[in-house]
Amino acid sequence: MQSDLASLWYLFGALIAGYLAACGGWMLVHWLRPSLWPARKVLHTDHKWLDFVMVILATALVIGLGLLYQKGWLLPKLQGWSGDLIWQLNNLIIYAPIVVVLIHRAQSTSTIYLTIEGLPVKLAAGLLFGLVSVTVYLTLRGEPGRLPNVIVAAVRLSNLRDFLPVFLEGVVIAFAYVRLRWAVGQWPALIAPGVIFAATHIPRQLESGTGTGEMVGYFAVTAGITFFVLYTLERSRDVIWLGIVHYLMDVAIGALWAPSVPVPTVG
Repeated sequence: MQSDLASLWYLFGALIAGYLAACGGWMLVHWLRPSLWPARKVLHTDHKWLDFVMVILATALVIGLGLLYQKGWLLPKLQGWSGDLIWQLNNLIIYAPIVVVLIHRAQSTSTIYLTIEGLPVKLAAGLLFGLVSVTVYLTLRGEPGRLPNVIVAAVRLSNLRDFLPVFLEGVVIAFAYVRLRWAVGQWPALIAPGVIFAATHIPRQLESGTGTGEMVGYFAVTAGITFFVLYTLERSRDVIWLGIVHYLMDVAIGALWAPSVPVPTVG
């Protein structure tokens, strides 16, 4: 049991702490100097349940287009710079339902927490708290010496080509969260996604014989970190800085398969 918990900490504990450091850092700075951040706008809709249904349809279409891409039914994969371009176009196709909904509903990109207002501050915040997040993650894993390699890998073209899909994942989350908040209110919208996400792991845990205490702990941690990230998204109302944090953390954990940043293993 103790070995299993140590493995879980090695896999998830440092990752969670890294994201908490980024979100907590933003909260602290915003509390100390709220004037630094662009003014937040309160968003409303006159047809909250229609918008909620549109979320379900758009999300299903995004997932469906992603499956079509995996089967090779979108733009063909090529090598070199043309392959990088097609990769970007394929991602734009996959996430196009979000744009279609915005156009159909005559809604601005502010309803997905995406605006260029205060862009320099948002970029600076993403880089600063992204580095904080990565530093905490690597330090807790006993790998602080990897930080320079992670920074170099983050600006390598082979990884930068994946910034768009990583960023668009955050856009989808913001898109869904805002419309869920319209439908059910802020606190249910903050709590429900984490609970649902944590619950999806229960069947696999039961099948693998995971202990009750470990399941409860995993559920609480997963739901808690999802809630905290969404709460920070709600407070900042911006996907740009969080998208940068997400990208840098993906590089650090090897999610983009960067050659100089090995995929972490349990050991």
